[in-house]
Amino acid sequence: MYLATFGLAAVGGGVHWGIEWATHSPRFAVAEAEVSGTSSLDDEDLQLALAPAMGGNLFQTDTKAVERKLSELAWVEDAEVSRRLPNRLVIDLHEHEPAALVSLGGLYLTDSEGRPFKRAAIDRGEGDGLIVVTGLARDEYLADSELTEAAVRGALSVSNMYRTGKDRPEVGEIHIDPLRGYTLVFADTGSRVHLGRGSDPVLEQRLDRFDSAWAALSSDEQKRARTFFIDNETRQHSVTIAFAQ
Repeated sequence: MYLATFGLAAVGGGVHWGIEWATHSPRFAVAEAEVSGTSSLDDEDLQLALAPAMGGNLFQTDTKAVERKLSELAWVEDAEVSRRLPNRLVIDLHEHEPAALVSLGGLYLTDSEGRPFKRAAIDRGEGDGLIVVTGLARDEYLADSELTEAAVRGALSVSNMYRTGKDRPEVGEIHIDPLRGYTLVFADTGSRVHLGRGSDPVLEQRLDRFDSAWAALSSDEQKRARTFFIDNETRQHSVTIAFAQ
């Protein structure tokens, strides 16, 4: 009994010493972070987020706390952090994929679900090539974000629908009006297409009418065309065009 007790005490003491050594040895001080999945995130922002964990003991590093800190960065949708011996953090980031710019008292990047996640740094090229969604009020978004996000998703759906057509002018903006519905704005000329409201099949039929009207115009007439009205619900087979004088 004496020997057994002594043996257990020796093992316990060895385990304690091993834990003490592992949690205090410079060998296991976090010296490197291996990051994957980032393309838009600013390096300085990433380094600032990781700074509290760098130099600390690998075994005592709270990986969940590091994940929460990274998730606070505007570009980061999700983060997964794990340990790799002897002194490395392995970080897998999933960034937001911008799908549009939405005007909410400023231009914000929004994802495919209509969720704004970052104010766009236009001077740095953020938002280049993205369609702009206008007509939404910031105070309405703050009061009911889900309703605003649904409206942005509807605009993105219309944008995708429009882009499936051939030989259509590039649209740079989709304006949403609660009464009149969607208005498409050409990127180069600022000409407008009043598409209106309706189900996808209805909107697709209206875009087909636009295609017919656009193809019937001469090159000069296309340049002078300023407004296309294809949202008249009582005259479903007509297109009215206003030209610049």
